[in-house]
This record gives sequence, structure tokens and C-alpha cells, in this order.
Amino acid sequence: MQLLPVGMRGRASLALAMGLAVAAVVGPVALPARTVETAEALAEEAPADLMDQGLEQYRQGQLQAAIASYQRALAHYQQRGLGAEAVTALNRIARVQITLGSFAEALALLGQAMAQSPAGNEAGQGETLNLIGLVHRRQGNDERARQQHRAALQLAATSPAVAAEAHHGLGAIAARQGNYGQALARYRRALRHWRQTQDRWGAARTLHNLGNLYYNQSDYPQAMAYYQRALQQRRGDRLGEQRTLQAIGRVLQTQGQIEAALGVYQKALAVLQQAGDRASAGVLLSNIGALQEARGEYAQALDYHQQALTLAQALGDRQGIAAALDNLGGVQYARGRYAEALTQYQRALGLHWQLGDRLNEGRTLVNLGGVYERLGRYPQALYVLQQATAIHQAIGHRAGVAQALQGMGDLRQQQGETAAAAATYRAAQEIAQTLGDPSLGASLLNRLGGIYAEQGHPDRAIAAYGQALAQRQTLGDRPGQGATLNNLAVVYLHQGDLEEAETALHQALGILRAVGERYGERVALANLGSLLERQGHPQLAIAFYKAAVNLTEAVRGELAPLAPLEQQAYLGTVAGLYRRLADLLLQENRVLEAQRVVDLLKVQELDDYLRTVRGNGQTAAGVEAVPLEQQLMADYQALQNQAIAVGQALVALRQSPATPEQRQRLAELTDQQRQVTRQFVEFTRRPDVAERVRQLSQTTRDRSLPLASLRQLSNN
Repeated sequence: MQLLPVGMRGRASLALAMGLAVAAVVGPVALPARTVETAEALAEEAPADLMDQGLEQYRQGQLQAAIASYQRALAHYQQRGLGAEAVTALNRIARVQITLGSFAEALALLGQAMAQSPAGNEAGQGETLNLIGLVHRRQGNDERARQQHRAALQLAATSPAVAAEAHHGLGAIAARQGNYGQALARYRRALRHWRQTQDRWGAARTLHNLGNLYYNQSDYPQAMAYYQRALQQRRGDRLGEQRTLQAIGRVLQTQGQIEAALGVYQKALAVLQQAGDRASAGVLLSNIGALQEARGEYAQALDYHQQALTLAQALGDRQGIAAALDNLGGVQYARGRYAEALTQYQRALGLHWQLGDRLNEGRTLVNLGGVYERLGRYPQALYVLQQATAIHQAIGHRAGVAQALQGMGDLRQQQGETAAAAATYRAAQEIAQTLGDPSLGASLLNRLGGIYAEQGHPDRAIAAYGQALAQRQTLGDRPGQGATLNNLAVVYLHQGDLEEAETALHQALGILRAVGERYGERVALANLGSLLERQGHPQLAIAFYKAAVNLTEAVRGELAPLAPLEQQAYLGTVAGLYRRLADLLLQENRVLEAQRVVDLLKVQELDDYLRTVRGNGQTAAGVEAVPLEQQLMADYQALQNQAIAVGQALVALRQSPATPEQRQRLAELTDQQRQVTRQFVEFTRRPDVAERVRQLSQTTRDRSLPLASLRQLSNN
């Protein structure tokens, strides 16, 4: 997922060409009728006061009022023939339009300003060129923007403000393209010029972008220091304050202070939406969506990311569109919708390439690597992760390097290269510890726990998982908690500690079901099947294996848009589950059901199980659960629903300030959670469950299939 900085965004291209030194000239902009006043009315207003009033309104987020004030000042200047002053007014109106995301209107105003600028008005022309450059930056046209800022520099000999703005713009372009050294040099020159002009508002913008620069290099303390300096300078600038507070929220989120970050985001979003600052509001929508995704609140995350995408499309904001697509892909990946995730990531990657946005190109390549790994396309995953590593190393984005290394460690572990995977994870962990990134640190501890387990060190595995679980609970990372509990259960299972394994698996499954994380849910269901086999409950094990297979079939059904070879690669990652279920069904003499499972798998080596039987493609409904199995799973789901409700109540309560009443309620819910956990452990010993299992064992051995099933089998 991408957390997006305000102030370093790109916008989609408009078909209006600008020259190197001057803008394309357009006709006069039609201003509202109220700007055409009588001489008597205009004489009552001081245009300089109107300009000051407009500037204050702009800083307070009263954008339409600011436009009105500037327009009245413009009418004064035009009536008096004051060309240079009129250009300044046009430039200010254009800046407000840029803030509103009205780029076509802004470019028209700036073309008019350039056409009307009198000879010798180099400062006004330089300001206009910088604003044209800003529009092109927002549209993602970096080369055009660069030309305008360089042209402005040629006119800046007597205007430190023009020089400052030009260096600021050139620094933003360099930063977006990953040239952080160049960006730093440009921003420092901009600050020197801002100090000459004593323009604290301009200096605050550059300080803010310096914070973005260090954030993108994963230097969070330095980023926070610059944001704090920018915030001090922006006091009184309502919109500027909210943009910088949003950036501070981004650092807080990265450092694991989730609730603090969410509070900052929501307050800033309300102010920016009210003001009509759509570009900055879009950034915040994306960041809130990313936060909701990290907490496993996928429906809310999808809503925020879709809002961000709609807004970015309305603005023609190509970088915003790319970020929203990447974030939507991340949610679909978490939900196990891999074809959709792949499509979104590929669309985002294409836009990053067009924009020359190397940082976000690297991030999306890491995400693509994750999808390819889940689909079993290991060579493609390795290729994109190597590309991502090279990009992040080249631009100095250490968090990106660590994430790419984590992905490569996953690949190596999947392919049985345990020692290589361990070394890769440790290299990533060293970076995460240096950065103080608790989310990435917890993720790597979870993976290292798996390495220790594979290497025969269960105590070290349990310790690593325990640390990861504690960190993920602190972060409110529910999908991560579910994954770690599942992994912890596997270690207990291998040690023969079946009660601990069962407790952890029930907790994991409840969390993963609640958040809609289908990959983890499938794994937990299969592990419960394995546990029940170990406990001597094969009929119950079959019910859980069937649930896991049917969930997998739902995922497979959504892979239809992918090429057959890609679908087959995914099947190779889950085939063991199908074979285990078929084998257990055969052991229980449930031959026809075993045949149906193998038919789903569509393997050709069926002699391992049965006589040669061809898959016929008529099994889209998955593996049928017999009525007694349906009743057993309904009983289990009722327990799960209790556990989910208690778990969600606990999460909500822990996110609120602690009062005596809340502490009492927390104790009550914790006790309820313990009771539900005991009920899970006692589930197989319940008399009603035992009776259903007995009946199931009797009825399934000689079960006749419905006529429709017999007709399907006759086609094999």
C-alpha cells in the first residue's frame, strides 16, 4: 500500500501546450459580472487591501471568497491600466484554481497573464512561468514543468521569490524521479531565497517537501523534524497546516501510532474538503484507506480508495490515479482476489512508468511480486522483486529495499531454500530495526518464526511468533494477528501440544474470517482439518478440509481472466490440500466423494487414487457437504460468530480512551473471550457433536449419490 505525501503529487495531462519561456496565449478569461463595476464603486475599494484580503482568505481555506477578492482587485488594476499589478492578480486567481484542481481554468488565466504582462515585468512573468510549471507538475508532465521553472530562473535575477519558487519546483520534480541528492540541493537553494524575501509561507512549503524527501528515504526522525518546522511556519495558514499535519500523521502511522494517525487524518480531511482542496483531500482519502486496510477493515478501505480514485480521475491526477489503483490492488490481494489485484497493479505500474515516478514504481513492483508468489509464478515474482530492489537501492529508499528483500525471502522459503530465506529475512530485519518500522519488524519476526520451525528450533519459533503477535496487537493489525496465531498453532501441532494448537487455530480462524482474509482462512481451515485428524476425528477433519477446498474453489473461479498456464500455476500451490482430502475420504471408504475432489483438481495421475477418471469441468460448485456435515459446520460457525462479535467489541473498546466503565467492560469481554475459547476446545466432546459424527460415519460409507451426480460421473 502507498502512503502519499501532500505536495509531491502528479496530475493527468491536459492537451494545452506551453512553450519554453512563455505560455501559449489564450483569450481573456470571462470573469463574473460583479467584477465589472462602476468607477464610483471601484473608487471605494483599495486594490492592495483586496489583494491582502484575498491572500488571507486563501490561507484560511476560503477559496471562493479569495477568488472574489482577487477579481475585484483585478478590475481596479485593469481599469487603471496597471499591467504589472493585474498580472499579479491573475497569478493569484490561478493559484487558487490550482488548489481547487481546476487546471484548465488556471492555465487559461496564466496564458492571459503572460499575454498582458508589460515589458520589464520580469518578476510577474517569472511568477507566471512557475505557476505554469506547477500545473504541469500536478498533471504529471515533468519535462514541461522543468522547462517552465528553468525559464523562470532566467528571469529571477532581481526576484528572489521567483528563484525560490523555481528551485522549489525543480526540487519536487527531482524528488518524484528519485533523484534525492538533486532535490535536496534545490530545496536548500529555495530556502535561502525564501529567507531573503522573509516569506515564511514559501519557506514552510519547502520545509514540508524536505520532510517528504526524508520520509521517502525512510529517515522518519528527520522527516518529522522538517514537518514540525514547517508546521511552526504555517501557523495561520489553515490549509497549509492541515497538509503538514497529514504528513505528520503519515509518519505516526508508519511508526505504529495508528489511532493518533487516524485522528489527524480525519480532522485534516474535514478541513480540506470544506475548503474544496480536492487534491489534498484525495491524498488523505488514500492514506485513511491504507490505514483501514492495515487494520483488516477491507470494506471501509475499498470505499476510501474508490473515493480517492474517483476524485483523482475527476482532477485528471495521474499520480493520484496510480496510487489509488495500487491501493485497490492491495485490498483485493488481501481478500484473495488475485486476478483483480494483478489488473490494478499493472495499470498502476503503467502510469508510474509514464510519470517517471521511480519510488512508486518500486513499491508497485514489490506488490506485484506478492501476487505472483501467491499464484505460484515464482520466476515472474523473482524478476519484479529484483527490479524493485534495484530501484529502491538506487534512490535510497531503505524501507522499499527491506520490503523487496522480504518478498524474495518468501520466494526462497516457498522453494525450500530455508538458509537463503533466513539470510534474506535477517537482512530485511536489520533495515527495519534501523528505521524503527514496527509493522515491517513484526512481519519479519513472523517469517523468521517459520524459518526457526523448519530448522527444528520450536522454542525460538514460539518466541519469535510471540513477539510478532504482541507487536501486531499493539498496531491493531488484525490480519497479521490471524496469520501469526495460525503459524504458532502449526508449531504446537508439530510438538504434539494439540490443545494449544487448537486454541490458537480457533482464534486465528475467527480473526481471518471476520476481516475477510481468504488466503489465511483457507490455511487455518486446512490446519484445523489436520489437527482433527491427529485427534482421531476423521469425519470432522473431512468437514473442515471440504470448507478449505470450497474456499479455494471460490478463489480459482475468480482467476478465469488469467491465462490457463497462470491458473495451473496457482493450482500447483494448493494441490496438496485436495490430495489430502481425497486420501482421507478414501480411508473412510467415501470413494465417490474422493473422486469428486480429484475431479476438481483435474490431475491426470489419478491412478494414485482410483482407476483413470477424467476431470469434466462440471464441478464448479466445489465439494458437496452432506447434511450432517452442514449441521456440524453450522454449529461451529455459531461459535465463530460469538468469537467474532466479542473480538470486534474488544478491538473497538481498546481504541477508545480508558474510563472506569470501559475498563470494567473490557474485563467482561475478556472473560467472555476465554469462555468462547473453552467452548471451541470442548466442541468435539459435545454430546450433540459426537452424535452427529457417529451418524455421519455410518451414513457416508454407503451413501448413494443423487442422480445428477451419477450422470456427471458417467461422463468421466
